[in-house]
Amino acid sequence: MNPDEKLLIDYHKTRKFNELITSVNDYCQFLYEQNDEELWFIEWNKCAEDPDWFINHWLFIEDRDTRRTKRFEYNDIQKLYSKQKSKRDIIVKARKMGVSTKVCADFFADNCFKENTKSINVAHDYISSAEIFSTVRMFYDRLPEPLKPLERYNTKKELEFTRSPFGQILNTKYYVLTAGSKDIGRGIDADNLHLSEFASYKYVEELNTGLMQALTPSSNVVIESTAKGFNDFWAEFQRAKKGESNYKPHFYPWFIDSRYSLRSPAGLKLTDKEKKIKAAFNLSNNQMYWYQNKLKDPGMSVFMGQEYPATEEEAFLQSGYCVFDRQELIDRYNELEGFDPIHERLNGLFKIYVRPIKNHKYIVGVDTATGEGSEINDWSACVVYDRETGEIVAGLYGHIETNDFKKYVAKIGRMYNKARLVIENNSYGTEVVNYCRHDDHYPRLYKYKEVDRVKNRKATRYGFSTNTRTRPMLVLDFLEVIEEKTLIIYDRRLISEMLNFVKKDNGKIEHQEGCRDDYIFATMLVLFVNKRGLGKIGFAA
Repeated sequence: MNPDEKLLIDYHKTRKFNELITSVNDYCQFLYEQNDEELWFIEWNKCAEDPDWFINHWLFIEDRDTRRTKRFEYNDIQKLYSKQKSKRDIIVKARKMGVSTKVCADFFADNCFKENTKSINVAHDYISSAEIFSTVRMFYDRLPEPLKPLERYNTKKELEFTRSPFGQILNTKYYVLTAGSKDIGRGIDADNLHLSEFASYKYVEELNTGLMQALTPSSNVVIESTAKGFNDFWAEFQRAKKGESNYKPHFYPWFIDSRYSLRSPAGLKLTDKEKKIKAAFNLSNNQMYWYQNKLKDPGMSVFMGQEYPATEEEAFLQSGYCVFDRQELIDRYNELEGFDPIHERLNGLFKIYVRPIKNHKYIVGVDTATGEGSEINDWSACVVYDRETGEIVAGLYGHIETNDFKKYVAKIGRMYNKARLVIENNSYGTEVVNYCRHDDHYPRLYKYKEVDRVKNRKATRYGFSTNTRTRPMLVLDFLEVIEEKTLIIYDRRLISEMLNFVKKDNGKIEHQEGCRDDYIFATMLVLFVNKRGLGKIGFAA
């Protein structure tokens, strides 16, 4: 190999290179034609020093529109993120911007060149994890042999490299996992971690105490998602914006992606709202025409702000047909900024806002999570309501073992003047009812009469049964109280759930996908019983 050829690859400054090589494809073709091991070794070192060079020259992806394989050239968002990224990033974005693909490529480059690197991609569902691994698999399969590391394992979710093509030890592992398990990633010390579509994760608390604790001090972490309402992702993003976490916040609106543009017809007509959007962000007619066409897609009249937001606020606000006045809830949420409970117990799970007042009568609503141990599927909630003032004065909320939760419920009830306990008796709630009734001998349990069709007589049932008859009544009573503004809320956890309480296309009112409504239903129990009757034992309704 002559000196000109070395300079050509190493520094890319020679006249010969500038005359002959006019594109990335020409450059790569030139290397293929040389078939020179020393030349490829120089290129390997160039790629190791410059990951973006490696990605844009040697990695291939599937074109989103044509479904054809093409060389990975950064789009507008990927270029911007390359300049802005840090060691810890949290990203709110519009759909299909290529952020996940860019992160996968960054991690793959590390695994190809940095010894002992362990990279983990976590997708929100199985199909997405399969797509991510397919992308990573294509990165590897389309590499030229002189740059392709030697692999040891190649499964549906793991790729392991032993050595570089030139003999350097790598011992790197790349995992693609699904966020459907509570024990995901336990036992893996990650150098790179990517949490994709984080807003759709179900077991965030377990993730924080498991996989997130396995990170090395120098780990790279990327949390990214489209927004899906006021959830854990929203909370983490707000913390990052306030400087309360180690993450750098990024927001990428739809209009900074040049692909979101269509040639507009002459005399394009815009609504008043569209005119405001165009003026606010200095958009072109082509961009507004794309916006108009996207609005015509099924569901986009409601979810446009969530899927293709122009601002951070719009991204989180528009997430379904909220059954409450969203702006009023947001105003209340902001009012409670810095309004801390007067006392906290159980590591912050039990928050007290107003201490028990003598002679006040209280109702405690109890919604018990299903499952035990690592199989707990949702959160347990216990809400204390003051009948005299209309305040939610205390609340217990979190992933709590039923064996512990039932004891906390009895203690909270006794603490608040032996409050009426309204315990949902479905599934694991029955265990809480039985404990309070038989073991704790709690004096004020909600109960009701129903006809025992087998014995043809009335029978006493303890606890509250949520079914097709009572559930609509629970929801309607709650909506009525909120509309009348007779419920005083201090706990932002309840407001967060209310912001994601939506009416689905099938007419059912429940939590938005990826969110929770356990605290809401515990609150519904106290409001229902307060309005319709406290049962046959104790003071009358």
